[in-house]
Amino acid sequence: AMPDVIKHNKDVKLVLIGGGDQQVYLKELTQRFKIEKYVLFLGKVDYTTLASIYSMADVYVAPSVEDSKGNLESHTVALFEAISSGLPVVATELAVSSKYVVDGKNGYRVKQRDAAALADKITAVLVSDMSKMGEASRQIAQCHLSYKKSGEMYTEVFRQIV
Repeated sequence: AMPDVIKHNKDVKLVLIGGGDQQVYLKELTQRFKIEKYVLFLGKVDYTTLASIYSMADVYVAPSVEDSKGNLESHTVALFEAISSGLPVVATELAVSSKYVVDGKNGYRVKQRDAAALADKITAVLVSDMSKMGEASRQIAQCHLSYKKSGEMYTEVFRQIV
């Protein structure tokens, strides 16, 4: 999706945090598409620096896909941290439910493996009033992701079990 995003915004940077088994492949993709100067691979980052990275970001992208074995990463801690940090989110439908990312409100959800749709929605966020989307993310976090709300949900689960 990144080459299409770059066509609309030459000032954009993709910052990838973490390692994992896809890092070599992703570096090869940046070379193949000749977008190395637009992509930063930070590798594993200490948890204490994540807040400052989120504060510098304009949008959080979670392009989760299901692999050939049926594995996928969804509803990750990083995704919830980004929402709680007040970032607009563009994610695949597999990455997050519509409870946490509401299309047009605090971001967008797209089908997996649809790079054109992913690029389109990233571009839409970048030209939108990101502060309104960010505030919507904060409100969603307060409603669904706070310690109080999480505690209430766990309490209810335990009550149902007992």
